[in-house]
Amino acid sequence: MIKYFILLIALVNLLSCQTAKEVDKDLFKQSVFYKAITSDSKDELKKKELKRITFSAKGLTVEDFSVWFSNTFSKGIVFHEVLRIKKISAEFVEATEPEIISLVSKMFNMESNRLGNTYYIGEFKQEDRGVLVRHVYGQSVKDIIRIINSVSADKGSSTVTNAGVVIMVDRESILTRVNNLLDTLSGIDIKKYVVNFYFITLDVSELEQKGVDMTTSGTFSADMAISSFTGLDTGLRHLANFNISGYVDYLHNNNFGKLSSTPLFISYDNIDTTIGRGEVVPFPVRNISPEGTVTTTYDKLEVGEDLRCLVRDAGRDKVILKLNYRNSEVISFINNEVPRTRKSVFNTSAVMETNKLYLMGEMINRENRESSKSFYKKTEIKNTKTQVFCRVRQI
Repeated sequence: MIKYFILLIALVNLLSCQTAKEVDKDLFKQSVFYKAITSDSKDELKKKELKRITFSAKGLTVEDFSVWFSNTFSKGIVFHEVLRIKKISAEFVEATEPEIISLVSKMFNMESNRLGNTYYIGEFKQEDRGVLVRHVYGQSVKDIIRIINSVSADKGSSTVTNAGVVIMVDRESILTRVNNLLDTLSGIDIKKYVVNFYFITLDVSELEQKGVDMTTSGTFSADMAISSFTGLDTGLRHLANFNISGYVDYLHNNNFGKLSSTPLFISYDNIDTTIGRGEVVPFPVRNISPEGTVTTTYDKLEVGEDLRCLVRDAGRDKVILKLNYRNSEVISFINNEVPRTRKSVFNTSAVMETNKLYLMGEMINRENRESSKSFYKKTEIKNTKTQVFCRVRQI
């Protein structure tokens, strides 16, 4: 029994030694591999270090310059035939191989390209240039064209479709630069906003008859900003923090006004958005010929609302809002045929904080109304005021 126990211990020790040796071998292999990687990495870094040359070229022909360049950098260089009679006069100080090629190309107003270990300096045909085709998101066509033109060569060409597809023909270096720039633009987070407008119509005549002091929009807006609104009536003083729903309910319940429209936009940063609604009103047009013949044709008049809005990011949770609003309506007909219209225009811009309600301004309208009784007609003047509120939320 003791013999078996001693043999078991010896066997365990033998296996442990073999395992240790195997581990040592693995460690040795890893160490050699690490040294090889380190050595190769250093060699690669040395290869990547560009040689810098200080050289004075005074009236060198392109043939002599080609010989010097080949002996210095172990690279070939070929000039276009129109350049063979040219001479190079330049002072290169601590210049690298690509820098010298670029400077010589610019000196002759030519293009350069590398094929293997040989450079070519001269003019490229259209079919010899590279082609870039890609899609760009989040930018308008005009902005894409402006960006491409700022970095493209004089002899390059580009086309941008309405869908944002870029097709560009140019030197490979230019195409690489443009592609990297467009990658950066595509990676920029385009902000998106919800813009909510409230057009509230106040019956000024009714309010004045009730003895309400009609506060100007400037004072009204300032009171809203400091949350101390005391404007139209004591009934609104409980609105410590101005609430548009409570304001509308108050006007409606007292016949002082109404919420006429609530346009809502979902817009990207710096992108125009337009909402329009209305109707087409036909009206007769009579034409008299030289012979006295009367013919009647019909023309069309478009009336309604047209609202255009642009939101631009201003940083620190602020935006710049531009608003263009036009409203037209038929108020009567002349001789029961020709429509008579009234138009309102409201254009403004403001810097706003997101998620806050603003009074953008107001429009005052005056309307003549005729009320007929049994023996006479009476003309009444009704004044209304349209207040424009706006809130912008980032989503």
